[in-house]
Amino acid sequence: MMKSAGILTVAASMSLSGCAAMNGEADSASSHGIPDGPIVLAGTAPLSGAMGAYGKPQAAAYEAAVAYVNENMDGIAGHEIELRIENDQSDPAAGVAIAQGFVEDEVNAIVFPSYSPMQDQVMPVYQRANMIVTTASPPNGEFADIEKYDRFFSHFPDFDHLYTSTPEFVGNSGVTKIGILVDALPTTEGLVDRLTADFEENGVEVVSVQEVPYASMEFTTALQEIEADGAEALFALVSVGMAQVYDTLRGINWTPELITTTHSTPWSDGFDSIGEFGEITYTDCLYGVTPGETLSPKLQDILDYAVEKIGSNYPGQLTGVLTALNSILTYKYAVEEANSVDPDQVAEEIEGFSDREYLTPENVMNFSSEEHVGFQETETCSVLPLGKQMVAYSATSTEDREPIE
Repeated sequence: MMKSAGILTVAASMSLSGCAAMNGEADSASSHGIPDGPIVLAGTAPLSGAMGAYGKPQAAAYEAAVAYVNENMDGIAGHEIELRIENDQSDPAAGVAIAQGFVEDEVNAIVFPSYSPMQDQVMPVYQRANMIVTTASPPNGEFADIEKYDRFFSHFPDFDHLYTSTPEFVGNSGVTKIGILVDALPTTEGLVDRLTADFEENGVEVVSVQEVPYASMEFTTALQEIEADGAEALFALVSVGMAQVYDTLRGINWTPELITTTHSTPWSDGFDSIGEFGEITYTDCLYGVTPGETLSPKLQDILDYAVEKIGSNYPGQLTGVLTALNSILTYKYAVEEANSVDPDQVAEEIEGFSDREYLTPENVMNFSSEEHVGFQETETCSVLPLGKQMVAYSATSTEDREPIE
């Protein structure tokens, strides 16, 4: 039996962004180097089709984020931001057609290149057009090659830096055997190998790895195999379908001692179905604040604004707003410093972001010519919500942390 956690922090989930120090710089920068009229930021999203349930909230999140920047942060160098999010219908071919249209229309930057597999097809279109892409999508696979994709900037860790605290967290919990449920995607192959080695270093044996088709909603056989192989805990490395994972666990009457999962799923499609599993489910996150402390005024203001705009305090949607802000503000700050929307100048400015404050002093971005990922480390968070914005607890790995119950 696992014991109670000794240290908890409140996690505002995903990467929150914004810069408190830039208003003066924006005001002082003349906009004569930027063409008159709005600055157009664009993206594709699955607003219908197989992934429509995920694309619609994401599009709403970007709308709220753009509205916040326009109303509260003077847009970009005094220019209003115009947002274009178009429906790729969960179809890579449709996404490519839209991306080509964005290139022909000379939009200024891409802030959401959809989800995989659509993203895999649209990114080459943007790169060939020398178009800046700032996104939360991790630069996995070929997108991690800066020489090939030198205009792709992410504020979410790649697979080499995701779930870095998970094996230690599981090992400290007292679990000795874990099973992995994973999407059958080429990008996850190396991640499973790395996690297996990391778990072993922390005294946890990976007794079963079960692959399921991407976006599968059928997990019964795979979860039964993991349980039969003697797993005490489950790592659900699935991008879509966490609600079905929880429901399947109930159906086969298996309650693992501990569940860890990817960052986005417990706050999105899985949250309404988590129920009693909330007590034992953890995920990766980027940072948190100590319980008992209030959120920073800037962050609280943004969360309040997001709740009003989207009409919901659903954690997945709030995470989406904060994520969208990262994408938008990375581009905003670079344009304001460059006093230009020229892609080469904007890219150079982003690569110069070092310990760059976003929203609060605790949250910074670091980019360089060799590193196009702003955040690189994650910690482990409980998915249980706290407060009116349903912010989650974060069980940060520390040397003196007690095993969890």
